[in-house]
Amino acid sequence: MEDLKSTLEAGLKGVQSVLAEQVKSTESKLEQMIVKADEEAKNIGKAHTETIESIKSLEAQVLSMKERQDAIEKTNGRLRGGDSNESFGTVIKNALVDNKERIAKFKNDKSAFSFDVKAVMTEGSNFVNEVVPATRVPGIKFGPERAARVRQFLPQGVTSSNAIYYVQETAFTDNTAVTAENTNKPQNDLTLTQQTANLYKIAAHFRISEEALNDLDSLASHIALRGVDKYNNVEDTQLLYGTGSSQIEGLTVSSTDYALNAYTDTKAQEYDILMQAVKQLRNGNFNPTAAMVSIKRYFDMVQRKDSEGRYIMPEAVIFGTQRPSVMGIPIIATNAMADDDFLVADFPMLTTLFDREGVNVRFYEQDQDNAIKNLVTVVIEGRLALPKYLPGAGRYGDFADAIRNAGNS
Repeated sequence: MEDLKSTLEAGLKGVQSVLAEQVKSTESKLEQMIVKADEEAKNIGKAHTETIESIKSLEAQVLSMKERQDAIEKTNGRLRGGDSNESFGTVIKNALVDNKERIAKFKNDKSAFSFDVKAVMTEGSNFVNEVVPATRVPGIKFGPERAARVRQFLPQGVTSSNAIYYVQETAFTDNTAVTAENTNKPQNDLTLTQQTANLYKIAAHFRISEEALNDLDSLASHIALRGVDKYNNVEDTQLLYGTGSSQIEGLTVSSTDYALNAYTDTKAQEYDILMQAVKQLRNGNFNPTAAMVSIKRYFDMVQRKDSEGRYIMPEAVIFGTQRPSVMGIPIIATNAMADDDFLVADFPMLTTLFDREGVNVRFYEQDQDNAIKNLVTVVIEGRLALPKYLPGAGRYGDFADAIRNAGNS
């Protein structure tokens, strides 16, 4: 019996040692995260949500492991006689109850002793719910959104009205000429027209239980973040492709179409087409500020090689240390653009993006039956307008059509 007791004591000591190392390691990680939270609070005014979640998770792990240590200490105390021999018998009685004859033999001749256990203890059959503390990764994981937004490349303004009025010169009769002595001066004429760009709202909402918001600390910030991401996706589409019918008139709609018949080259590629678009704008005395293409076309251009397998673009572009440009104008890649499309524009002359209210997130407790169901409505919305000043300040086209037409001209 004493040998069995010693074996159990040794096993418990081994578990204690492992637990002690785990507690020490987890406490060390906890101290590091607390230091990190202090630094974040000093730098940005508060600790990041992920840091706070990590601290909470580590604190829970330390508490759980210390509770297990306490339980093992109590068991070890009983094995050492702290609660008399009867207490020790209680600890192992279930294992020995059917082995009385072998125990008696062990006492008499000290021969080898073993006993059978009725069932194998497994996590699947004997652990109910979270017996083993899980390692919890803080935060909510989700797919990334676009790094570049269309509004970044546009002039921006604000308004307190429901529409933007602007005056556009819609016609000019120019008879300016050299005038002989004692003759009538030629007459010029022009037409000015007030134009209107209406404001449009982009919006969405969530309905969530108060319990969900209270029990998951990061849920409110996650909903706000993801809701704004989806708002920005729709805004990008509107700013580029809005039809102008009960919605924004997008830049590809308001810009002048790329002139297909102005260029002939059987070896034309995307770079050539963009250069021709720049040329067409400069012929109109515009100064283009950016060229927008899809991510697919961007990489098609960057990866293209000559007949000997050499990259056409400079190494600085290939290896990402320099952004591709055409005639000094940056080429912007965004998956807001359709794969075949391109837009080259003098954006300040083409438009200004006006915000009546920038995108905002509001939480409402009073909505429909929220009060009796303890629900919260989260609204994400914004209002904006996009006037088209001078359509000639932009050139919009399709690469496939432009390249094919250049080769067939």
